This record gives sequence, C-alpha cells and structure tokens, in this order.
Amino acid sequence: MIRLSDKNLAQSLKKDGLKPMYYVTGNDEYLVDRCIAGIVKSAVGGDTDELYKFDTAKSTDEEIEQTVFTYSFSDKPRAVIFDACEPGSLGKARTELLTSIAADIPESTTLIFKQFIDDNRFSVSKKVEGFVSSCPNGVIVEAVAKKGYELENYIANLIKKHGCTAADAVSKDIAELCGDDLMLINNEVAKLAALSDYGEITSEHVKTICIRSAEAGVYDMIGKIERKDARGALLVLGDMLDNRTAPLMITAALNIAFINYYRARLAREKRYSDKKLIELFDYKPNDRKVSIAFERCPKFSIKQLERIIAILYELDTKLKSSTVDERVIIEYHIARLAFEAGAAK
Repeated sequence: MIRLSDKNLAQSLKKDGLKPMYYVTGNDEYLVDRCIAGIVKSAVGGDTDELYKFDTAKSTDEEIEQTVFTYSFSDKPRAVIFDACEPGSLGKARTELLTSIAADIPESTTLIFKQFIDDNRFSVSKKVEGFVSSCPNGVIVEAVAKKGYELENYIANLIKKHGCTAADAVSKDIAELCGDDLMLINNEVAKLAALSDYGEITSEHVKTICIRSAEAGVYDMIGKIERKDARGALLVLGDMLDNRTAPLMITAALNIAFINYYRARLAREKRYSDKKLIELFDYKPNDRKVSIAFERCPKFSIKQLERIIAILYELDTKLKSSTVDERVIIEYHIARLAFEAGAAK
C-alpha cells in the first residue's frame, strides 16, 4: 500500500505512473475533488465517455460489476469513481464486493474511491487501510485541510501561478478573510490577479475585492439586527454560509460595517456632516458605505456599538482558535448581536 499527500500526488503520477486503485480521502472537499480530477486526467485524458461514476451505497451489484468487468472492444483506458465510499458503513456484502473487485482490477481500468470527511480532525481509519491493502499497489491519497503557515504558503504559490507577486502579508490577509476554504481562496486569488492586471497584489486589493463579495449580505443582516430580528439575521447568515461565503469573511465585513457605524455615531455627536466624516477618516469621496453608516447609525447608541464591536472581536478570535464548528460559533454570536440591538441604550 502506498500513501501520498495531495501535494505529491501529481509528482507520483508523473514519475511512477498510474496505479490501478486510488482511495482519495480528506476533510477538504475541494482538495479531494482536485486530486480525483488529476487521477482521471492521467487515466483517460479528456475522454469522458470512459469515465463512470457510482454512488457507492446506492448502486446495484449488477451495475458495478457490469461496468468494471465489461471490456470495450477498443480496449480504451477507463476510470471508475465510487463516491461516498466508507468501508466501515457500507455493509458486509457491499464491502466484500468492492474488496474482491479491488483485488482483481481489469487491465486499463483505474478505480477511484472518494471519501470526504466533514470534520476538522482527520485521520485514515484502519478499515480504510485494510480495504486499500486488498489491491496490489493500492494508493491512499490524503487531502487534508491546510492551516497556518501551510495555508499561507499555498496562497503564496497560487499567487505565483497566476503570474503575480505579493508581500507575505498579503497571503496572511487572504487566509484571515477566507479561512481554509480552498475553493473560495482560489476564486478570490483569480479575481485579485485580474484586478492587479497580473502584477503586484497588495493588501488594498484584498480589502477591496474580498470584502466586497460579503458586503451585500452583511448589510441585509445588519438591517435585521437593527430591528432586533434574530431569526431574520440568522436566515440571512444561513443563505450566505450555504453560498460558501467564509465565516471569517462575513465577520470581517460585519466588523468594518460596525466600525463605520461607530465613527459615524461619534461624528453625529459632534454635529459633523458626512463629508467631514470622510475627511476625518480618509474615506474615498462619495463612499456609499459612509452614507449608509451616517443614515443608519442613530439606531444604535455609542455604548451599544462598543459592545457590538467587542462581540465581533470575540467572534473573530474564536473562529481562528476554537475547534467548535464554525457555523455554530457564528450563529451564536449573530444572535448575540441582535440581542444587543434590543438591549438598553
């Protein structure tokens, strides 16, 4: 049995050649799918007619056996993907069938088993190791979510692949805003590369484009918070999370919005105009965010805004350090914001 990480899979395919069976497992679905795409490309190139996919638990024995063991007249290479493959939960009969197939894979056929584990903690189980060992030269590919320095290094290399340059701080900024969601990071870096005209990506570029994608939903959420509507705020949050907006990006956009509210509230206390506010804090002329903050900030007292900013600081800290599910953390704190809006001013 061979074990590879997502980082050295491509090198192994190029140097050692294609193996008959791959079990791709991990807690980052983007990485899992990217590894599978690399194996499929190596196996069948662009010939999608020779790519077959099965739901491991729901497909019938006959469907699986017929696809794996029926040779085409042209002897074309084929790849067969088994999605949601977890040997410990498939049942005895299905596990035995897959084990027997893995032990005797037809020539020109590559079997790919996919297992995505939706958990912060990741390890390969003994049952998976035993299953993969049933195939001579079977390969386990581990696609583990990247954290800390490894994530920042991944972002730095991605920026280089787009032909851009950036200071180390830029990779850190992107990691803080997008969390460890690699699909989101790839999308944002592609946008940043285009924004920079494929030159140097700066921290200002990051603030401009990454926050912008979360702003619309955040202002809808703040509207619900203003009306003390915790349920409505949580529904908006749920839609944003379902659309793969990273919790850290939502928090960053909320923080910026409420800091703008706080500054606007202070300016109103001094009887300053919105133009004076722009001048004091060096906003861009006619910045829409300033006018929104200036119009809506009277709905909060200065004390309320101070408490809200403290809650958001706590939320940011917990998202970056806690092992609790991110969705649970952010939902709890958004509910607290709505409660704070209804508290005594």
